[in-house]
This record gives sequence, C-alpha cells and structure tokens, in this order.
Amino acid sequence: MYIAFDRPYIIGNVLVKDVADVISTFEYVVGLQVGRYSIATAVGLFQGVIGMILVFLSNFMTKRLWGHGIW
Repeated sequence: MYIAFDRPYIIGNVLVKDVADVISTFEYVVGLQVGRYSIATAVGLFQGVIGMILVFLSNFMTKRLWGHGIW
C-alpha cells in the first residue's frame, strides 16, 4: 500500500495533479504545507494499519492454502 513520495511529487504539476496525487503526497501537503499535523499523522497511521492487516491476511491465507506461512 506504500508508494514512494519522490516520483509522484516530482512528476505532479498542475496538469496532472488529479491523477498523480497519492497518499504520500497528500500527507506532505496536508502536514507540512497546510500545517494540519494531526490529519497527516492519522493518514499515516491508517496506511500502516491497513498494511499490517494485509500482511496478517496474506499469512493466514498462505497457511490455509499451503500449510506454512511467515510465522
């Protein structure tokens, strides 16, 4: 669920802003440019929680299908 910050930020200009905006650039704009640190932190926490859920879900499915997983 994570994408690097640098590529979309460098490529993103006024013409492609609508399609080049990702969670990382949203966090940057809201957190540092606008100054709403709490919203940027909540978005980052949400991204981490969803990533952890995906790891646990894939481990569960792997154990279910093939009998072994990450742990």
